[in-house]
Amino acid sequence: MEFHGKWINWVLETADERAIAKIGRRCYQDSEWVKKLPTYSGEKDSHKMIAFLEETLPHFIYQPSKNGFIVDLNENKCFCPLVESGLTKNPNLCHCTMTFDKSMYERLLNTRVEIRILKTILKGNERCVFEIMI
Repeated sequence: MEFHGKWINWVLETADERAIAKIGRRCYQDSEWVKKLPTYSGEKDSHKMIAFLEETLPHFIYQPSKNGFIVDLNENKCFCPLVESGLTKNPNLCHCTMTFDKSMYERLLNTRVEIRILKTILKGNERCVFEIMI
């Protein structure tokens, strides 16, 4: 592993969850593709929100849950550019993704949400699965 990859892993190993989460928020702010997505304008009903998301992000799998809905990213690879480029596979990076997704779903659904990580590829699971609580 080259120095850049080692340095990124050192940061991920030593930084606390809050610091990594702040990076996820910044990554979200710099992602142009997210800004092009439509915003939900209906009532705060998880079934209607799921229907909207199935049209907006059709590759993901959505299921209702007690507190909102479950999102299965339906891929056997991590979407993070740091992982895709081979710089890291550190599971602490999932805190970055969690904040990215929190920001994205709050914008998409036009409401505050909380995210709970259920499964991630970087933690040894086959796919990444999150619960979005509305």
